[in-house]
Amino acid sequence: MGGTSGRPALTGAPPAREKRLIGLSVVLDGRLPVTALAGAAGAAGADAKRTRSNLDSVPAGQHACIESGHSFAQRTLGEQPVEYVTKFGSLDGYEKGGVEVINDDPKNYAFSNIFEVAARAKPFEKIAVGKNFEYVLEVVRVEGASPWRVCAHDESALVMAGEVEFSFHTLDEPPELPGGGSIALRGDPSGDFMGRVTARRGHLTLLPARRAYHYRASSPSVLLIQTIEGVDTQFRWAEICQTA
Repeated sequence: MGGTSGRPALTGAPPAREKRLIGLSVVLDGRLPVTALAGAAGAAGADAKRTRSNLDSVPAGQHACIESGHSFAQRTLGEQPVEYVTKFGSLDGYEKGGVEVINDDPKNYAFSNIFEVAARAKPFEKIAVGKNFEYVLEVVRVEGASPWRVCAHDESALVMAGEVEFSFHTLDEPPELPGGGSIALRGDPSGDFMGRVTARRGHLTLLPARRAYHYRASSPSVLLIQTIEGVDTQFRWAEICQTA
């Protein structure tokens, strides 16, 4: 693909001693799944049958590579299982990470960490961390109760850290709304109370169009809001993104 590896290209029929790769599978119980041998036909099918009988003795937990008449353990996991631990970030503890570039500028990737953005933000600032045409992802630090807001289109709010309570009201006299993004209301809504949602990390809440909503949290929490760029969207790329 656009370069040479220093190995001469093979042309014509393969050499007689060249091995043919038939399939790759994982030995789960000492036997290969039937799908591992799918596609083998003719002489390759015969080789595959012999290989399958050879692999009956391969210990469970090993990766096996099936070749014509040959079998070997590609990778052994060992007696002790490999353990992976997922660590969730939070305002109190996170690793920013970063972009490792070879011959490029990290600024081209707009890399940032939402917990770092929220840790430096004032409560209820709507700071963009992603943008695709007019659509944006905004990080919001929730601390206490927010002002009431309303939007001409649906939005969604994903809780990334903490616990957030959302409250919803109808509007008897909706204000004139911009085409994109939410706006703050002056005072409390005059409509009927619709209900509330209590969301924790990983919970996604719909913020319906033309309905007043606000959110509150008893301790600092983080929201990631999917919406359209609005009058309150703040762009701080130079401050939040990796630059070197």
